[in-house]
Amino acid sequence: MKYARRSCFVKIVVTFCLFPCSRLVTQIPSPSQTLDWYKSRGDYLVPEIRKQIRKGLSAEDRKTESEIQYDVIATWNANAQAVRLHGVERTGIGAGLLAVIDWVSTAMAIDGRLNRPQCGEEYIMALSDAILNNSDAAGGSGKFKVVGSPFLFAQSQSKICSGVSLATFKADEKADDLRELWISGSLDFILAHELGHHVLGHTSRNPSSYPESRERESAADKFAFKTMAAAGSNPVLSMPIFLLWGQLEGFSIEGEGTHPAGIKRMKAMVAAAQEVIDSDPEMKEAMRRNDSKGQWQQLVKALDEQLGAN
Repeated sequence: MKYARRSCFVKIVVTFCLFPCSRLVTQIPSPSQTLDWYKSRGDYLVPEIRKQIRKGLSAEDRKTESEIQYDVIATWNANAQAVRLHGVERTGIGAGLLAVIDWVSTAMAIDGRLNRPQCGEEYIMALSDAILNNSDAAGGSGKFKVVGSPFLFAQSQSKICSGVSLATFKADEKADDLRELWISGSLDFILAHELGHHVLGHTSRNPSSYPESRERESAADKFAFKTMAAAGSNPVLSMPIFLLWGQLEGFSIEGEGTHPAGIKRMKAMVAAAQEVIDSDPEMKEAMRRNDSKGQWQQLVKALDEQLGAN
């Protein structure tokens, strides 16, 4: 999923775990250590997520999926891409993408469980600004900005992030659970979306125009939503990645590059997720237990205000 203008390079200062850690981080790792850590987590997580995705595939699509080579790449390029290289179908995932999914998911959980909505929102805005700045810097325009975790951000924004720390977050079991759900759902979507490009034959040739590219991305989104639902994963759980894309574009309604506008993709995600919620009482109960119902309702309201009911 590569944007025409943005390669999404991210330089990191500190990281915290994607899933519960056996111990708290006591030292700030170097950028290279952080990169290696996210790559190792990706190497572990991708095979597990593939198992989940296969539950929602037809026999033919499972065969296609089994023949894809997956690579977690040690780069801060927050990107994923499906390609055919030397006759081999491959999906590459940047370790930087795992980092930003982790951080946005954490910020959303801070909002939902620690009741610090402004802290979470301001962090996601700051993260998006840094990604855009560093994308330009990677192209030779400007200097890189250092990007930190939500907890590092909270230390510098005590007024709006009062009471937010790694310790208070870990003390709330539901906060960690909610964060894990957002991360897992986002990664489910990323891998299912890239699989869609393979299944739909998009890797056989490059698109001839931006409109064709946007059509392909929308088709891969639909494939991902359908696959997630069939595998028992609600598409709403991919909300963090859509929220980030929308923020990167300033929540513009019209897409101008290789991808549809993030807010339109988010609305498609909401529609797909609503179908699952309406037909699955267990999903409704899970959202209640994990305190995601309120965030869900806020998202639907915001999207309706942006795009109307059509």
